[in-house]
Amino acid sequence: MAKISKSVFWIIIFASALFIAIQSSAYIYAPLSEVRLKPDDGEALAFRLHGLGGILALVFGPLQFIGYLRKNHAIVHHWIGGLYVVAVAIGATGAVIMAANPIGNEANSFAFYMLAALWVLSTAQGFRFALQRNFTEHKKWMLRSYALTFAAVTLRFGIGGLIFGLSFPEAAAYTVVAWASWTINLIILEWFLLPALMRRSAK
Repeated sequence: MAKISKSVFWIIIFASALFIAIQSSAYIYAPLSEVRLKPDDGEALAFRLHGLGGILALVFGPLQFIGYLRKNHAIVHHWIGGLYVVAVAIGATGAVIMAANPIGNEANSFAFYMLAALWVLSTAQGFRFALQRNFTEHKKWMLRSYALTFAAVTLRFGIGGLIFGLSFPEAAAYTVVAWASWTINLIILEWFLLPALMRRSAK
């Protein structure tokens, strides 16, 4: 039963990530005025980098946690993990530049700087522990990294829910999700998912 629940969880995560990745694909090629609420031609390259890196990280991320690949096709797992790390590096580079010109108030800028910094830090930690062959810590940090990657999903669903479901003003909704999109993900991971993972590993 636990295995079925875990499989359903990851199917939902991957389906949500794939949906947002497809929806966001225009970020790579469409005119900035069509896909950015606050277009700035000086940010065009940063926006493309963030879009490309974020989309690839969303798609590659869940594949790292497929137990079958880790156990039976380690080289595939290593390649997927490497591509994920590169995708995060690309996406975070664009994110840091874009954070200087946020939608909404200046507090949003700090939120996105924090997200970018933690995204890089958690991914680097995951990569470091993989090189050290400390796979328990490696998995924990890569889960943290993907929780931050998944902020792209919670942000978009959150924006839609606040604006269209609760009639929030756009600027206020964006301020809420700038912080909530990644802090909620980390809280759920740290308080619920990681303890459950550690309990299963101890058995």
